[in-house]
Amino acid sequence: MEYGQPKTNQYLTTIQQGFIDAALAHPNNNAIWTDCGEITYSDLLCRCNLFAQWLVANNHAPNKRTALILPKSIDNIVALFGVLIAGNTYVPLGSTWPANRLNTIINNGEFDLIIQETLNPELFVDKDKSLTFESNQWQSIFAELDTASEDQLISIKEHKPNVVKGSDIAYILYTSGSTGVPKGVTVSHTAAQFFPAWAKNEFNVDETHRIASMAPFTFDLSTFDLFTGLSSGGCLYIIPEKFKMFPTRLSGFLEKYEITTLYAVPSALSLMALNGNLHKRDFSHFKTLLFAGEVFPIETCRLFKSFLPEDVQYYNLYGPTETNVCTYFDASDIPEDDQPLPIGKTLPNHFSFIDTEVGEGDNVGELCIYGPTLMSGYWGESNEGAPYWTNVPGKPGIKAYRTGDVTYLDENGHWIYKGRADKMVKIFGYRVELGEIESSLVKHDDVEQCVVVKRDRKSPDGSKTIGEELLAFIIPSQSKDGRVDLNQTEIFKHCKNDLPHYMLPSTIVKIEEFPIGQSGKTDRLKLEHQAQEMA
Repeated sequence: MEYGQPKTNQYLTTIQQGFIDAALAHPNNNAIWTDCGEITYSDLLCRCNLFAQWLVANNHAPNKRTALILPKSIDNIVALFGVLIAGNTYVPLGSTWPANRLNTIINNGEFDLIIQETLNPELFVDKDKSLTFESNQWQSIFAELDTASEDQLISIKEHKPNVVKGSDIAYILYTSGSTGVPKGVTVSHTAAQFFPAWAKNEFNVDETHRIASMAPFTFDLSTFDLFTGLSSGGCLYIIPEKFKMFPTRLSGFLEKYEITTLYAVPSALSLMALNGNLHKRDFSHFKTLLFAGEVFPIETCRLFKSFLPEDVQYYNLYGPTETNVCTYFDASDIPEDDQPLPIGKTLPNHFSFIDTEVGEGDNVGELCIYGPTLMSGYWGESNEGAPYWTNVPGKPGIKAYRTGDVTYLDENGHWIYKGRADKMVKIFGYRVELGEIESSLVKHDDVEQCVVVKRDRKSPDGSKTIGEELLAFIIPSQSKDGRVDLNQTEIFKHCKNDLPHYMLPSTIVKIEEFPIGQSGKTDRLKLEHQAQEMA
């Protein structure tokens, strides 16, 4: 049975090869800028290869999984590409994620090595499977760089420790799980390299580009930054964390460093459009603005574009983590009506169709995708009989991925997003399974039952939608004397032990009972309307 990926593709064999080729072609170009320093392609490739050699020499490679629990930095990228060059799978995990969540993933991932910036004593990690950036061991790996001759550097650059096949797993991204447990999306080299290589060609990304990196490496938007950006010979600018939530600082950063290319979630762009002083900025250097991960409210989408030069490429990209980007829409000419932007047409070599059993008519249904960007499956789960695969019409024995997104085709052949067929939502671009939040909440003694819904997040004056947020309706537990208890502070603290920041409800509402629909089940739609009225 073939799941998701055609056997052939027109691009590279491995995801790291584009970076290696760029480093050999543009050795003296700056590869990465951070507020702590910068590094050229030559030096970066040398460091990556030295780490790859260390992994092989210490039996941590090939064909093993390496977890990276790290903040974004040059060393993080060295570790990431070193892992790939050694023939391993990299698994990025959030360094600020709660220890409970990280330990759950560590138990699931069966990692051969776990790399941290500093040792986190709350994590269940064997000493022989641990490496930290503050250790002498990490520093000693790169001692050769100080004394290496030109011939030795050439040897390091050309060193290829292992032959990697396209079917080998390049990375695993852990996402929110509907059962309350995160699940790992496994992505092969064949799948991983397709979108970055296509994007490099489609958007003409080359050595003159300055690419701003905003997404964490745990988020699939980062694959553009890492593998399109660092295969171009251009420079990747790591946006400091202190700038990300301050739209004026962020827009100032884009201006100061003459950023040409940005791939971001609409929430961040909306905040900049409304509060980033964009009318004072010089964006004449901008070439490409890409956005994905959630719906971009049409008003703020149009407003942001008004601050950019007319010739800027302005694209809406779409795809769940399981497919990376699989459709795209050129938004250079935004429709004049107030309808949401289309999610566009499928990428080359992809096939898309709808399952009309989920929808509101013959032409509306759940979008299903088959093509080279698709995942291999979820780590530790069998593909056989999995409900997220479905048969491809006219292609016996081939399966497509059910995205869970309800769509239809417009008269121009563009897919139009209508909503979800399940309880998954997007918050600041992150996929969030409401069931995982509800599972965390009901573990608290004060919570008898709960339902989590999303609602629009408004601008400070309440006039515009800038994203979405979460609200938890809770039926509290009764104490022994019959009183109803609900300690909201303790509940928030409890959730922080299980969930990353983007999955935390912004508001908790006590409720005596949930509304019941005609089916006899909780009427979630009515609760969503109630939450919206409270916004």
